[in-house]
Amino acid sequence: MISDEYKALIRENHEEWAKGAKPWGQSARRNLGDRMREFIIRRPGIKTILDYGCGQRTLEKYIMEENPIPGRVLEWYNYDPGLPEFEKVPEVKNGHFDLVTSCDVLEHIEPDQIDSVIEHMHKLTKHYQYHCISCDPCRSKLPDGSNAHLIVETPKWWKDKFTDPQKGTIMLWNHEEILRRKDIRTNCYIQIDR
Repeated sequence: MISDEYKALIRENHEEWAKGAKPWGQSARRNLGDRMREFIIRRPGIKTILDYGCGQRTLEKYIMEENPIPGRVLEWYNYDPGLPEFEKVPEVKNGHFDLVTSCDVLEHIEPDQIDSVIEHMHKLTKHYQYHCISCDPCRSKLPDGSNAHLIVETPKWWKDKFTDPQKGTIMLWNHEEILRRKDIRTNCYIQIDR
């Protein structure tokens, strides 16, 4: 699902950004935090959550520490092959997580690996998936000089990638344009129910 060469680039990027004022992998809280919190509140059956491509864990920190959901006990798990401490998918009781989520992750996947990554997420999902995907080139570069977003596609392209009735039903698909630093950026949101 990730080549050794790309894993090395991602790890180098995490290390370099961590030395600066703004570590790489911090967009989840901003781009998905409130939506994810509301999504979990409306689905009381969600107990186990996997943040697929967790980066600096800003989504987990937002929901579990900064803005916890009253009366809910959630088990939060993290996976990110670019960070040694999260490079293995955590084990959960039945091998499936109630919710698998990602934010600003899928556009970073090697194009020849995207289908296997989506398949992997489907295999890990018990009930729901919720993803936020950037549809624009990244402002960040990888250590080799390439754009950090390896896949720049339209929201429709992403919807088609996730359309497979045997793996779930797309319950939400939308996109929004956001003004960020004088640029219009497009985020695609996809929710899949199994």
